[in-house]
Amino acid sequence: LPPECLPGLSVWSARYDPTNVRRGVFAALKRVSIRVNKRLFFETRPTPGGTSIPVSAPHRAREVSISVSELTANETIFTIEATPVKFGAGASLDAGWELKRLGVTRAFVVVDPEVRARGVAAPILESMRAAGVELTEYGDVETEPSIHAFGRAVQAARAANIDGFVAIGGGSAIDTAKVANLVSTHGGEIMDYVNAPVGRGLKPPSSLRPLLAIPTTPGSGSEATTVAILDIPELKIKTGISHR
Repeated sequence: LPPECLPGLSVWSARYDPTNVRRGVFAALKRVSIRVNKRLFFETRPTPGGTSIPVSAPHRAREVSISVSELTANETIFTIEATPVKFGAGASLDAGWELKRLGVTRAFVVVDPEVRARGVAAPILESMRAAGVELTEYGDVETEPSIHAFGRAVQAARAANIDGFVAIGGGSAIDTAKVANLVSTHGGEIMDYVNAPVGRGLKPPSSLRPLLAIPTTPGSGSEATTVAILDIPELKIKTGISHR
């Protein structure tokens, strides 16, 4: 935590709700493994939509004051969900073996063009071919992808005779593969799955086809979430798709 947040802790919430704030603070306490005996302070800042966002300001906030014991009194059960992660030197060269384990014989492979240009993808692709997996390679990946970029990937995946997906690159490549998998597997349009109220917010009726995500950046964490982020230029917004 940054020094200015101690002895208090900062919590960000899209909407001020005491339950969410309590859970957020307790998660922060558990994550950094520290004990705070002083009181935590928040001030609220009104937004154009009429809601209020708690802003970290332990040294000057006046509007809300909540003690740690009050925040955590009712929290006794916790859930952690995690995507299986294989890591270590040379782990990406197990891609072929992992696809065979997942039952994939024909893979739609989304490859970031910069990753390909730097030669990072080549040994991974060779690993998959050596395992007998047929590859359909796809390289039309946008940085901060739009709904239109996702739509092109969906069409390409629909046209390919594949039974699994691979993503090699950063969050943009992985999110592209996620959405291509979702819509080509269960049909409909991308906006059917975009979070409500922007889209319909539909949940997948069943599991998707296997997706092997091989991240080449440490930033987005897309390989470990159910979320895909997209721009919708016509609405001038950035939103997401998630079944949770």
